[in-house]
Amino acid sequence: MPKGDQLIAAIEAIHAAGLEAELWPQALGAITQLCGAGGATFEVFHKPTQRHTDFYSVGMPTTVDRDYVEHWGPISPRVRSGLRQKAGELGWDYQFIDDAAMDRDAFYADFLEPSTAFRYFISAMLSNTPEEIAVVAVQRTRRQGHVGATEIALMRTLGPHLQQAHDVARRLKSAEARRSLEDTLDWLSDGVALVRADGTVCHVNAALQAIARRGDGVRVRGGALEFDNADASMLLANAIGAATTLAGRIRQPAAPRDFHISRPGPSHYLVSVRPLGRTHHQAEAVAIVFIRDSDGAVRRDGAAVARNVRLHRRRIELGAGRPRGHIARRLCARKCRDPQHRLYAPAQDQGQDRQQADGGADPQAQRPAGAVAARVSLVRDPVWRLWQLNMTLIKAAFPD
Repeated sequence: MPKGDQLIAAIEAIHAAGLEAELWPQALGAITQLCGAGGATFEVFHKPTQRHTDFYSVGMPTTVDRDYVEHWGPISPRVRSGLRQKAGELGWDYQFIDDAAMDRDAFYADFLEPSTAFRYFISAMLSNTPEEIAVVAVQRTRRQGHVGATEIALMRTLGPHLQQAHDVARRLKSAEARRSLEDTLDWLSDGVALVRADGTVCHVNAALQAIARRGDGVRVRGGALEFDNADASMLLANAIGAATTLAGRIRQPAAPRDFHISRPGPSHYLVSVRPLGRTHHQAEAVAIVFIRDSDGAVRRDGAAVARNVRLHRRRIELGAGRPRGHIARRLCARKCRDPQHRLYAPAQDQGQDRQQADGGADPQAQRPAGAVAARVSLVRDPVWRLWQLNMTLIKAAFPD
């Protein structure tokens, strides 16, 4: 294939890899063929953890890839040199090391050449941020020799295309993560808003949209979250300001910002603001705002209590009319296999089980039919806390 056709094929493969990460091996293969090299790698190195977050290679055995990512990569002199480069710059061995030093360096002498037969490289720095570096490197053997003017010119031509492909992949990955987060927030029963540093909202879930439509203290107007109460608006602005400061400079979580918003009637809204951490673009959200309707929460909790009470009564009815014995207990358990439904057990069954186990009578086995044994699974179901709420809800639901 003529060199011009190889160059076009390599560029097309690079941009395809930007749209689909699984195509990086094909792109690296095209680059390797274009440069007449032995292999190529694409790697993203996370600076804080000193570990790779992405790694693709062509021409290297899988075991060598694993050894490089787990051990040799973080101590490679190539990585140390790359950390000082700017995005768009090229790198090669003779910029920071000569052949004599390679023979003495553990990375070159003990790992690279014995394991892969590679000796030299040329790389393009795709990005260098405070969090990570992204590099594409072409690997060459001792026989192929150190890169010359031709290989440098080719890599300089490919560099902008590699940068663009990496930027597209990063943006697609960020957009996919954002869509996944927004879809998850729409499942929540509490109102949730993702807020930018300037106070405008990136996303408002369905529950918060319903709250805003009521017009009783919370509104979304002009792309911003607004409160009728001036003090609450000031608290929200201060909390978003603190989250912006955190996203820009601090790694530790900020103190929680929680406050109430009064509304007509005895109920209120509970507002919680939490920072989202470090961001790299001003358009991204810096804080997440939760708005809980206290009246709606009580209704939901009361409904949960009522459902579980009805479930228990059904268990009592099943237990009162079924025959006793081991087989019958197995049949009943088969009807209620869901562990979260096994909140309570009929008292008379527990008494009979204890009586059979101890060989004697159990005084608690004489409790009247319908008595409830207060054995609640605290781990499997948090509804046990709701029994401490207003018990009149249960009485109203079950007047008998």
